[in-house]
Amino acid sequence: MLFPTFSFLFFFTAVFIIYWFVFRMQTARKIFLIVASYVFYAFWDWRFCFLLLSASLVNWAFACTVAEGDNKQEANNGKKIAIVFAVVVNVAILWFFKYYDFFADSFNIMLFKLSGGKNFEDILPVLHIVLPVGISFYTFKGLSLIFDSSSGALFTGYGSYSENALLFTGVYSSKRAALSSPKGLIDTLVYISFFPQVASGPITHASEFYREVDASTSRSTIDFSAASALIMSGLLKKMVFANYLSTLFVNPVFNNLSAYTGFQVLLAAFGYSSVLYCDFSGYSDMAIGIALLLGFETPKNFDRPYISCSIGDFWRRWHITFSTWLKKYLYFKMGGSRHGQLRTIIALAVTFLVSGLWHGAKWMFVLWGLMQGLALIFEHCIKYGKKRASNSFGLALQVIITFFYTTISWVVFRAANWKEVVSWWRAFIANPNGFWGTKVIDSLPSSVTNSNASILTPLVITLLMISLGMHLVPNKVRDDAMSIWRSIPLCFQVIVIVGFFAGLSIFSMSSVAPFIYFSF
Repeated sequence: MLFPTFSFLFFFTAVFIIYWFVFRMQTARKIFLIVASYVFYAFWDWRFCFLLLSASLVNWAFACTVAEGDNKQEANNGKKIAIVFAVVVNVAILWFFKYYDFFADSFNIMLFKLSGGKNFEDILPVLHIVLPVGISFYTFKGLSLIFDSSSGALFTGYGSYSENALLFTGVYSSKRAALSSPKGLIDTLVYISFFPQVASGPITHASEFYREVDASTSRSTIDFSAASALIMSGLLKKMVFANYLSTLFVNPVFNNLSAYTGFQVLLAAFGYSSVLYCDFSGYSDMAIGIALLLGFETPKNFDRPYISCSIGDFWRRWHITFSTWLKKYLYFKMGGSRHGQLRTIIALAVTFLVSGLWHGAKWMFVLWGLMQGLALIFEHCIKYGKKRASNSFGLALQVIITFFYTTISWVVFRAANWKEVVSWWRAFIANPNGFWGTKVIDSLPSSVTNSNASILTPLVITLLMISLGMHLVPNKVRDDAMSIWRSIPLCFQVIVIVGFFAGLSIFSMSSVAPFIYFSF
């Protein structure tokens, strides 16, 4: 069930009405939200609802184990062992569903080559395991729950578990008792399965989500203006920019690189950068807006990443909840930048190797992660990008270099194998059609343009320029636009929203492609 579909519109309308108008008690609302989340997840594959439930219960049990109990010394003695075991269990489940077939196939190929291919039979069976939707995301949420329970961050400002509230007034004798209560279990089930986030994030940290879980108990607290603006922004990015650019330009060029000029091949790579951003940030905008309508505030996931002045700056702006997860729970735990240069280099390399593997079971993701890690190590060693250039030319140069490197890394990210990466570079650098030469394409749909038009149609150029140019709009301008939107009376906002949806239904493509990050 994709967000930009009528089936989801009907589903969410029913959820919204029942959540706010039928149930009055917050506990009843949370239980209903759990049921709704599992119904949403069942639309993908109902069998994996049992895996989602098992992951929730197992991580809740681990979180209760590592939380501070009545006997603090006893808890501290076994905490590290419990945390290690919890990480192993979570990683093992993720590895089996996401990486086993990749490992088995790679292992069999290696043995085949070593044996010369004579009388060889596969040692490890390839099981063709179906990848559960969102498993990478909810696994990281489960680990966040365990780490935040262990550190005590989960309980800071967490509703009735706050140290200033019921925790030390006799209702619960310890943090472990609080988390082990029925309320703790219900909140955990909501956190792991929360349907706006379960498929592709944002990866809200447990300490952030648990503070939100009791924050909104009235419809009057809903920020309808912000929610509607985010949902419309996300739909526009996905349905117009991502879908049209990928269908009309990016996919045709990447699928037939030899037919295009080097310039068109380069622009297609820029186009893929734009498609990836519009697709994923569009999903994030919709997820954040939908969560807002249910009273949950979610951290921002993107902040104009293509105006970054360094790769380090890029990772402070791209998939922010994921990068902060890696920084908080992996990079800092390995020492970060506090224990000398060698330790920092190792921490960066491991962190971005994990980042690459998290995205999928393919060597190109590993290479992409290493490219990010090496760039960050290089920047760390030469102190590059610690601050933005003071003059416009220097700043523009920093942004261009970073964007070009990011685009090249996305080519690797998109490729199924090394051969596709080499093909792109050959088409870009040693193109028989030349770099600037004009190449007429005859394969475009007649509904888009005539049969002998260039691939770079005015529509494609306009979409590419706007989708990349939106990064240049300062946040202050966006905030001012939001203030104007908030000042419009609700009835007129509704009219604008209806008009937006009507226009979108007319001008968007008939089919909705799945979000790219659903495959992760």
